Amino acid sequence: VTEKPVPPSRMRDTVPDVVEDAVLAALQKLPADRPASAAAFGEMLSRDGVATTSRSTAAHRRGRPSRTPWLVAAAVAVVAAVAGWLLRGGLASPPPPQTPSRLALLAPRLGGVSTALMRQLAITPDGSTIYYQVVMENGENRTLRQRLDETEPALFSGAEPFVAGYRISPDGRFLYGVRSTDGSAFRVQLTGSGTSTMISGIVNGAWSSFAAWGDDGSLWLTTPLGTNSQLRRLKPDGTTSEVQADRDNITAAQMLGPRTMLVSLVPLGTNNGPVALLDLETGATTPVIETPVVEVRYTSGYLVYVLTSGDMEAMPFDVEAGRTTGPATRIASGVSLTGSGVAQFDVAANGTVVYLPEQPRSLVLLDRSGAERLATSEGHNFHSPRFAPDGRRLAVDYSIGESRDVWVLDLASQLLTRASFDGDGHDASWMPNGLLSYITAPTGVIGILRVRPDGSGEPDSLLRASTLGWTGDWFADGEALLTVANGLNPLSVEDIAIVRNGGAGPLEPLVATSASEQFPALSPDNQWFAYTSNQSGRDEVYLRRVDGTGAQLQVSARGGVEPAWSGTGRELFYRTRDTDPQLMVAELAFTPEPAVRSRTPLFSVAQYATATPHTNYAVSPDGQLFAMVRTNPSARIMVIQNLPALVERLRGEGVAP
Repeated sequence: VTEKPVPPSRMRDTVPDVVEDAVLAALQKLPADRPASAAAFGEMLSRDGVATTSRSTAAHRRGRPSRTPWLVAAAVAVVAAVAGWLLRGGLASPPPPQTPSRLALLAPRLGGVSTALMRQLAITPDGSTIYYQVVMENGENRTLRQRLDETEPALFSGAEPFVAGYRISPDGRFLYGVRSTDGSAFRVQLTGSGTSTMISGIVNGAWSSFAAWGDDGSLWLTTPLGTNSQLRRLKPDGTTSEVQADRDNITAAQMLGPRTMLVSLVPLGTNNGPVALLDLETGATTPVIETPVVEVRYTSGYLVYVLTSGDMEAMPFDVEAGRTTGPATRIASGVSLTGSGVAQFDVAANGTVVYLPEQPRSLVLLDRSGAERLATSEGHNFHSPRFAPDGRRLAVDYSIGESRDVWVLDLASQLLTRASFDGDGHDASWMPNGLLSYITAPTGVIGILRVRPDGSGEPDSLLRASTLGWTGDWFADGEALLTVANGLNPLSVEDIAIVRNGGAGPLEPLVATSASEQFPALSPDNQWFAYTSNQSGRDEVYLRRVDGTGAQLQVSARGGVEPAWSGTGRELFYRTRDTDPQLMVAELAFTPEPAVRSRTPLFSVAQYATATPHTNYAVSPDGQLFAMVRTNPSARIMVIQNLPALVERLRGEGVAP
């Protein structure tokens, strides 16, 4: 084709000038003479001053060439085809096929013990940017921002130090977070100046553990797990309202519409439960997934949730119908769990999923210098170790698959023996008669069971109570235990309680105020108990008499949690909440009045897992050894892109749920 292109007006007089000029330019032989892109071609077509008729005096219309009609028609056809091609983006490369991908982003110093019980990463709704928690060289926990189209993360200065528990608004403009040191909540602007504003209406984190954003900028908040959870709406103007649901223990997950919220139904004393939809106008809940999950989210036609085993599954879900439409598919394993009802993952609206992987945890023994050795070579998500009275065994719980149970470790042989078989047994406590008590909530109401440590025989039920929060410490005569309850008074949250009648109850309050009281620890002589309260605005360790006489004594200074006694009754251990948390030992005197003689740091506990509302370590009867759970976090952030395509591929490969 060596001849000049035929002007379209030779075939049709009404072709506008601007169209003819654009088409002729597109048909030029030299690339430099053609429009550089489809956008440039479109710009030529949309120029101002376009006439509705062809120009009457154009020189190229003077006379008609002596060409056959078929040649002219062919030229016009070529013009039309080229024009259509350009308008469809013919100068650009065709889009690549939509395939799933898994990425691993290296993230040194990821996480941090100060925010270990909180959510430590989030992704923007468009899937472009990840916010996550790291420990800085000075020990502070800070937030980094990693754009997926950039090679390096950057410090996000808008977020205060130690702010985690991230939730990003649906429009991607704000990040909600909580400062771990005092429970203060913040709304942080993600665009522009990155302004951080403290949110009023949230006191000491009481409404801050689990949240969901509404499209109108409202925050739907639930109380921390382990309390009789309520649901509160915090509007942009600062006013609040509460929702009365037909079920207790509602945990907010995600808004799915103006009046529909995806929630978990987590019984008191546990950190997992079935999935439901909550109608915010009527308070009615509709079951969706009966299998207990730690947390759940929705994206791109799927419910994405994490089981107690750390497996992540995706189940197809019809939002309009409010029901699942197919079986689950396992898409990941080894997702990090906090033990406080938080799974370290998040989803974007475009089908991107991010999560923090974790290696199995280690059960270790440490001396007073911090020297460590393995208690067992096995790795599991160990939780709540407890020394037997003889100091030769440890009770501990962990999950295998979807079953969580209590096991007993013989320290000499390193043999683990299963003691409970409920599939939901945890928080074991040794009884004076050598039996084990533990809590379970298979029916949704938490209860205390009693079992032989060798696993023989059937468990006995001691107590079931909707406000029970933990197993507890037994008195030496076996007639009562000290525990945590929830909402025993109208204004109370977590309370310290006693259960008499051999553990049969009822629950009676010992300390039940508007502050949060947790971590009770009974002294060896059964005359005193230590506990943690945030009555001062931060968690501190206090000491009281069991009989209620006398004043309380503050044991910790500058913050403390998880008190535990030595066998002598003259030493009380606790964890600080500094940037580098330490295990402290406080030497106590009791005459003529209780007093703290000294406070001495023993070693750093930054790499050992915490828990709530009970200690997550144990002191040997002689006070010389500590059983702790060492975390083994991965310095990686895992990214799954195009979830629907990944599920389709995995199901084609026959991956089992």
